Amino acid sequence: IPIMALTASVNSMDSEERGDAVFDGFLAKPVIMEQLYAELCRTIPHKKVARKKDKQKYGEGMSVDMMAHPPGLRNAFEKDIAPVLEEMRGAFKIKAVREFADKLIHIGGEYGSPVVSRQGEQLRAMADRFDMEKIYICIDEVRHLTGRVLGTE
Repeated sequence: IPIMALTASVNSMDSEERGDAVFDGFLAKPVIMEQLYAELCRTIPHKKVARKKDKQKYGEGMSVDMMAHPPGLRNAFEKDIAPVLEEMRGAFKIKAVREFADKLIHIGGEYGSPVVSRQGEQLRAMADRFDMEKIYICIDEVRHLTGRVLGTE
């Protein structure tokens, strides 16, 4: 298990004072989420996932272009999905990701959209595994899906 030190000032200490032999990583206060994420990625074993540059596929082989937008889905995305996506820029809590995933699953079921439900299920599974890299990718995919549903992409 990696051990990280949280200190008021990493830069002012030399490696002996920091105890490089004892700690796997260091963070200075105030903690910046990007630095925390970078330290976690550096110290916890993980594998990089290559993301395809071509058209994203959603659901079970259905692309967003093939998805028919059921009546009311656009309004649900404007009211319930787009505002949450704006709040999820940068740092967010896993609990918020789970709640957002549940909202996607509910909206997908309510409007008969398996594509939306599937995105919610994938996001929920990633949150349950605390897989931050895949959570960021999935949220980016939901942003893309939202743009398609709202007609902004």
